[in-house]
Amino acid sequence: MNNVDTFSHLFSIEDILKIKTVSSAQLSSDGKYITCVVTSSFNNNYHDDIILIDTSSHVQTKIAVGSSPQWNPKGTQIAYIGDSDGALGMFIYELSTNSSQFLVNIYYTDYFIDHYANNNFCWASDGKSIAYVSADPFIPSQKIPVSREFTDLLYKTKGGRGRPGYADE
Repeated sequence: MNNVDTFSHLFSIEDILKIKTVSSAQLSSDGKYITCVVTSSFNNNYHDDIILIDTSSHVQTKIAVGSSPQWNPKGTQIAYIGDSDGALGMFIYELSTNSSQFLVNIYYTDYFIDHYANNNFCWASDGKSIAYVSADPFIPSQKIPVSREFTDLLYKTKGGRGRPGYADE
């Protein structure tokens, strides 16, 4: 008997799409909870859920659709990036009320501005404020380009003065 006989079918592309991945796992400061991002594939798109896991009961709760969860230093709030009416925004999830509150829109650019930032934001040591990196709001032109051509890309993002770059639009 060979190994193929023990399976109902050979591993296929459809099986790959059923695989979920876990990333961005973080333990709260009091050790009571873990947050992580569970990524799954649906209709040729990736879907990220932020999951809260109680370390004593192992109960898993989906708290948001989003990415980059980060605990505040006290372990009472989680900042994360999520969807805000079709645009990216930062949210704060409050453990005591099990609710999320929108904080600020996050805008991205083609230029690599998050070089020195960890997940584009971080909590202050007192847990009262957050530093974050964002571009200026992008206002699309009336003509939506079908494609964009970049003729001057950065080979190495680390560098000194005068490095070449490019900008949106």
